[in-house]
Amino acid sequence: MADIGESALEDEAAFHIREKQVTLAHDRANLPMTQTVVSSEPDAVAEPPHGVFSRSIQSGKWFLLGVAATKAINFVTFLILARLLVPADYGVIAVTMFMVGLLDKLTEPGLGDAIVQRKTDVDGYLDAIWTFDLVRYGALALLLAVSGGFVAEFFHVPAEQAAVIRGGAVLLFLGSLSNIRIIHFHRNVDYKKILYRDLASQAALAFVAIAVAFVVPNVWALFAGQIAFYLTGVLFSYLLVPVRPRLDVRFGKLRDLFGYGKWVYGQNLLDYVFQYFDKLFVGRMLDPNTLGLYARAKDLGGLVTGMIQSLIGKIAFPALSRVQDDLSKVQQGFLKSIDVLLILAVPAGLLLSLQGGAIVLFLLGEKWIALTLILKLFAIGHLMLAVNAIFQTVFASLGRPDVNLGLHVVQFALTIPAAWIGFRVYHSPGLAVGVIVTWFVTLTLSWSMAGRVFRLGMPSLRPAFWSAVAASLAVFALDISLRGFVLGLGNLWITMTWVACLGSIYLGILFGVSRIQGAGPWYTAVSVAKELGLRPKRKNA
Repeated sequence: MADIGESALEDEAAFHIREKQVTLAHDRANLPMTQTVVSSEPDAVAEPPHGVFSRSIQSGKWFLLGVAATKAINFVTFLILARLLVPADYGVIAVTMFMVGLLDKLTEPGLGDAIVQRKTDVDGYLDAIWTFDLVRYGALALLLAVSGGFVAEFFHVPAEQAAVIRGGAVLLFLGSLSNIRIIHFHRNVDYKKILYRDLASQAALAFVAIAVAFVVPNVWALFAGQIAFYLTGVLFSYLLVPVRPRLDVRFGKLRDLFGYGKWVYGQNLLDYVFQYFDKLFVGRMLDPNTLGLYARAKDLGGLVTGMIQSLIGKIAFPALSRVQDDLSKVQQGFLKSIDVLLILAVPAGLLLSLQGGAIVLFLLGEKWIALTLILKLFAIGHLMLAVNAIFQTVFASLGRPDVNLGLHVVQFALTIPAAWIGFRVYHSPGLAVGVIVTWFVTLTLSWSMAGRVFRLGMPSLRPAFWSAVAASLAVFALDISLRGFVLGLGNLWITMTWVACLGSIYLGILFGVSRIQGAGPWYTAVSVAKELGLRPKRKNA
């Protein structure tokens, strides 16, 4: 998925559908790949387990660089578009991209995830999958073009903007054209070259959206950015991979992928519904303007968390799949993922929850101040969602998509009543609370299942837990004590400096407590720094 400035089109716009098919369901299509690998890559699959961490970090640095660069481009773009467009424009594009993604998920049998999870040669399946999707997306594009008017009426989208929803058919068609063999980059956990594709796609999206917004400041600017993103992504998928897909209608060969894929299908569909249900609930019950504010608040709340979540999911899934027979290595991978989350995502979520209002005023202006409360709620909620996503990544890598599907069924059963009750009590903020409650319940269940599936116990988590608790409580106490004084100065630049200081204090305490305990985030940070060449490795005696 691509986003226009800090996700202005991230969750609601820019589904690079082909890329989503071959990665984890919650990953966005703006993620990098690399190296022109076109064989069945048996050497990569047979790689010794002890090299997985090092290989994952080396690949992950390019992935993180790509995500950070595209996020930066999109965030700057959003700052510009937020002053040219209105929240209702983002509400309309949210409806459009929801329909694009929903039609995809309703008919996507999980073949891409089944391919990534397999250890053996997969080349024989790829052309058949590509052909199958050409037919599938063609039919879906026709369906959306015909039903766009009804969808617009259902979500209170003005009749003159129904054409935007119908235009989603073009995005469906373009998404089906991407080269299926980019899947090898994911299987090899190798993302370097695709960084160029991501940057080019995001730059095209940003340039076109801004240019059109200056001429036509409405939702069509966002849609034009989508077209540019898709076209650039398709072009680069063929530039990076020399082998072209061919038509292959022998769909019978895909049957043995359905054993894994059937569980992924249910998980992916429910995952997608969870991602959008609350936003579309707002769109149905209220109006596109409120939907735009709610959607932006939810996405801003998970800006950093979502980036780290994507990084962990993209790198950890294939890496842990390679060592799935060694539970000790799986446990180590899980704990390192949690440490990365505590280092990068938790301080961002904590600071947004404490100083969200000042941050919105500083970056977006008074026009968007109405989203502050929901932003603060989701800043905390997204942390729970990210931890749960790590659990689900481990379950999937161990060949247990059935566990994830069960968790999603429970969450689905809770989401509708929780969202309805929350909305009736306190409208959009209440809805946000209801959604976050379901995330917490699912996280609790995931923790329970982790003990059974990969024998994770609380003792192994204590260093990370106590480090995060100590750092968070200290920052909270400092901010509460000095907030009145800092805000009383009436200078947003001073407030932002204070926010940066709080972040530094959090990291200092997190690492300090970790070192005292002899395990946890500090040691993971050192390991990652060594693999990235930022800290020299000790030579063996």
